[in-house]
Amino acid sequence: MGAHWENTLDLVFTTEVGTPLDPSNVRRSYARLARSAGLEHLHPHMLRHAAASLLSAAGVPIEDISDTLGHRSVAVTAEVYRHPIAPVRSGHMAAMNQLLPRQANPSQH
Repeated sequence: MGAHWENTLDLVFTTEVGTPLDPSNVRRSYARLARSAGLEHLHPHMLRHAAASLLSAAGVPIEDISDTLGHRSVAVTAEVYRHPIAPVRSGHMAAMNQLLPRQANPSQH
């Protein structure tokens, strides 16, 4: 865009000339793309839930998920995404099982 380009270094997505995206335009474009893909009931906010779920399933700590989503605290992430991040919250049991030696099953004697 040459001289028309606006340098917005802190933005991931911009317009074709580097300016901030208008949220209304993003929603309209998203709705059009979702409809054409047969996903008419997919709201853009669902992408955040999907991201939280995928990060959690990959074992990413809740602190990092919170930071990625831009939350002001881990408590917000834990409250809003309680179900999608359950694997991270339950990971402590797997760690305990690895640390503690297995005992013989009494029913095998």
